[in-house]
Amino acid sequence: MAVLLIFEEDERPTEERIVVAVLPSRKVLTKSEGPTASFQKWFNEFSEDWQNNKEYREHVIKDSKSFFEGSVHGLEVPTADSDEMPIGAFYWEIMRLHNNQAVGSAIFSDDEARDLLHKGGWFNDN
Repeated sequence: MAVLLIFEEDERPTEERIVVAVLPSRKVLTKSEGPTASFQKWFNEFSEDWQNNKEYREHVIKDSKSFFEGSVHGLEVPTADSDEMPIGAFYWEIMRLHNNQAVGSAIFSDDEARDLLHKGGWFNDN
């Protein structure tokens, strides 16, 4: 599987810039406790929109097609017949909204993400 990381865009190493990790289970982790609930609530709205809004679903499928064709993380092109928002579509929507001069995002393999998060001090080594 793959993990989506959201990070600040500056000159520091990636592991020091990570602010949010989104797991394949759709669980949201933040390094500080403050924004976790708001990120989780906001990201959950993507899945609700997928289930309740045909136009939104078609928009995500159409706009993400080229992204999925080049994906190296085993994420599949979403289809309109999926009742639950596929994890790839979920990640793509988050990435679409977190890609600017201040904040970036990328999908990493489990091992890569675990390594970056560990180097960034996300895990208690006790």
